[in-house]
Amino acid sequence: MKAIRIKYMFFVGLDLAWSNRNPSGVAIINEHLQIVHISIHDSDANILKTIFSIIQKSPTIIGIDAPLIVPNEDGSRPGEQLLNKEFRKHHAGAHPANRKRLSSWTGSIRGEDISIALEQRKFTQSFLNKPKESGKRFYEVFPHPATITLFRRDKIIPYKNKPGRTYESRWQAFKEYQNAFYKLLPCDFLKQKVIGMRGRALKDYEDQIDALLCAYIVFFYWKNPKKCTIFGDLDKGYILTPTRL
Repeated sequence: MKAIRIKYMFFVGLDLAWSNRNPSGVAIINEHLQIVHISIHDSDANILKTIFSIIQKSPTIIGIDAPLIVPNEDGSRPGEQLLNKEFRKHHAGAHPANRKRLSSWTGSIRGEDISIALEQRKFTQSFLNKPKESGKRFYEVFPHPATITLFRRDKIIPYKNKPGRTYESRWQAFKEYQNAFYKLLPCDFLKQKVIGMRGRALKDYEDQIDALLCAYIVFFYWKNPKKCTIFGDLDKGYILTPTRL
């Protein structure tokens, strides 16, 4: 008698660096909110190989923190402008994405390259019509606005490396991030000790926790599409983020 293989619905988060010279975080969870995989990668080929070695042919939704549709040569996309009107007061606005800026590092737009590779594997950017729709989809997401909504905060958590921030202040911010996120997704990864992490080790953890949040965002969208907003559209670019609990 053959064993019956249980197929999971997977949710992938990709914190995609705008240049492939920088590492990107990859996180995969299933519909039971179990972490299946979390890691750091460099090239698009390694990212895709890792993802598809795990999800194989299972229904999957992928959330990517990077501009995926960028028709404008300069300036910002309408979707970013709409999102910023809603979230700038929380310090959670998006940077302007345009072709000139994004292609300045590698000559191509990395989010578009990943999109083409996913479309070749029958993934689409079609939006959900009802909760828990199956299929193979991928979306552009953005962690900062999601932390405002999902963590019930008024301002973003200052965990990233910015001028004036010390390691001590960032370690404290990471603890806030971990504690807030753990209430939604209890796991050992969010209990890791960050105090003492510096340089590449801390940046790797940052990329992975952001990737995990990207995965949670598309899980949340899968369960509650009406509690999310799509700022923009498929023609001029968009950002998907939770806006209601």
